[in-house]
Amino acid sequence: MKLQDAPPGRAERVGDILTLFDSRIQGPRFSNAGRAHSYRHDPDNPLKAEGDTDPIALACSNGSFLAGVIEAAITEIEEIVESNGAVVGAGIAGVVALGGAGLLALIPALLVVLLILKGLLEAFDADDRFGEHMEKIKNELLDPNEPDPLKRAAGLFAWQLIVLLGFRGQQGDRDYEAINYAVLDQKDYCNISCEVNVDSVGRSSSGRVEVFFNAVDHRLLTFVDALIAYEIMQEFQGKACVGYASLRFMGSTEAKIGMQRHDLTCAVEVACLKDVSGGQEMVDYAVRLALNPNIGGILHWGQRNDATAADVQRLFGDASDPLNGDLGTWRQALDVVTASGNHNRFSSDFTRGTGLEL
Repeated sequence: MKLQDAPPGRAERVGDILTLFDSRIQGPRFSNAGRAHSYRHDPDNPLKAEGDTDPIALACSNGSFLAGVIEAAITEIEEIVESNGAVVGAGIAGVVALGGAGLLALIPALLVVLLILKGLLEAFDADDRFGEHMEKIKNELLDPNEPDPLKRAAGLFAWQLIVLLGFRGQQGDRDYEAINYAVLDQKDYCNISCEVNVDSVGRSSSGRVEVFFNAVDHRLLTFVDALIAYEIMQEFQGKACVGYASLRFMGSTEAKIGMQRHDLTCAVEVACLKDVSGGQEMVDYAVRLALNPNIGGILHWGQRNDATAADVQRLFGDASDPLNGDLGTWRQALDVVTASGNHNRFSSDFTRGTGLEL
């Protein structure tokens, strides 16, 4: 198949040549490369891209779209209150499907919740980040000191409704054609505040962790169920993880200390906004649980990784092998590369602390 002369996405993500040869990058420099919003297809004009309309991407620069989410939540709650439960909006139906129940009993308490939400809407500051807004909403709706159990339940129900409405746009189909990098590279280079607020880069990051499992091992489900139970407990304590947990499946790797050690591997990634109290607690819990020998999760080398040398030996070595299994093979290869440590090509506090070096 011949590529179009001007395939969708190229102009938006690459742009015009600014400099034929830039010595810093040893090549041409383009106007939009590393400076553009992520590509979005305009259904009325397939050769034109819109700005990023993904709700969470917009929320990274400000939380203005969240005002509409609150309005939608107010509308759905008003409908169910005024109809005495006869009219159930799509958002509320989604919360009920995820485990919410007893709506009729909550109707009197939902009247109080409506006042809270309308007050939040009146005080809404469009310049605040998404995470900052969610922290304010959470503090109003998830009050662990509220003595009335129905009011606590109504607040929890409204919180789950807002989270569902806020993140539902993330799950929509994106069916469009464009050059491969315009589809695959969804980074918004014009907006870095999400990177700051998620704090997702580096081994000591507080906002993100990825754990690898044998996909057919029951401990994978145990791990996921434990995360859900922990979040339920948090919400009753006035905290919450605003983010996501995703499951990604892949094959095995030939790398001796690669995370994908099984024919069918599943990676569970947990990411959260650090603006909201409860997110870091969730990630900390996921790390502790993954390192429990009874769970046997393998932490991503390049993300949050609190593994000790004993953990690494347990996961990658083999006590029955005099060379310590795959870990021993890795150390032998490293010894060759570094000429028995004479060349400082691979050494850090992390590699020494995890026992990767001889």
